[in-house]
Amino acid sequence: MKKIHRIYWPSVTVLVMLAIVLIARYWHTVDFSVLRAYLCEQNRCTAQDWLSATSGLLGGAAAAVGAYLVFGQLREQRRQTAFALGESHPTLEISVTADLGRRAQFELVNWNRRRVTVENISISKIGEEVPFPWAYIFQHSEAQGHTVVRLTTGYSMSQYINVGGWLDRQKAPNSLRFSIAFRQGDEDHTDLIRSLRGTIPRPLITVHYMIDNQRYTLHQDLNIMNLLPHRRFQFVLV
Repeated sequence: MKKIHRIYWPSVTVLVMLAIVLIARYWHTVDFSVLRAYLCEQNRCTAQDWLSATSGLLGGAAAAVGAYLVFGQLREQRRQTAFALGESHPTLEISVTADLGRRAQFELVNWNRRRVTVENISISKIGEEVPFPWAYIFQHSEAQGHTVVRLTTGYSMSQYINVGGWLDRQKAPNSLRFSIAFRQGDEDHTDLIRSLRGTIPRPLITVHYMIDNQRYTLHQDLNIMNLLPHRRFQFVLV
């Protein structure tokens, strides 16, 4: 519904402003005697006649507004139906932000009844100063332990990770927690963050996944200080 508002109202505003500009520009060129011959009968041209003629236009405008509102309701209804049938797509959120000795934790929740296969996780908009990931550390909600997946030279995951479908609606959906290791062992990127000097990037985390051989993407952006492990300090923009 929000996407519709972002398109609908600016379009209506532009059309109204364009109509006002055209009327103001060409109003003095209109020959009202000729216009009257087209718009009125020879013997009568009353306000009542005009109101009767425009009732159809008003009805069409009201129908257009009603269709717009119904369209939004249908979208919401389809979303609820997809959730009830187990057709919803997974969601991605950051559950723990980075801190001293702690990497940021992300969680991918599978609301679909089918299995989700994570093909790759990419990071963009981080700038040249920020290192590329070394590995991803995964932990399934339905299994113990964790899995470390190294990245290839092309910054792709060396193996796929599966998340089971949500079949038992009496239980919580399956999820996949993961963190990003920018280098092996301990990490402290405090000096790097200090060197940014006010130009703080907002990295975009993109999860590339597949359901029934159909590929999709999920995005999550966050402040660079919430992504890189660092010591807490007062960051002052200069």
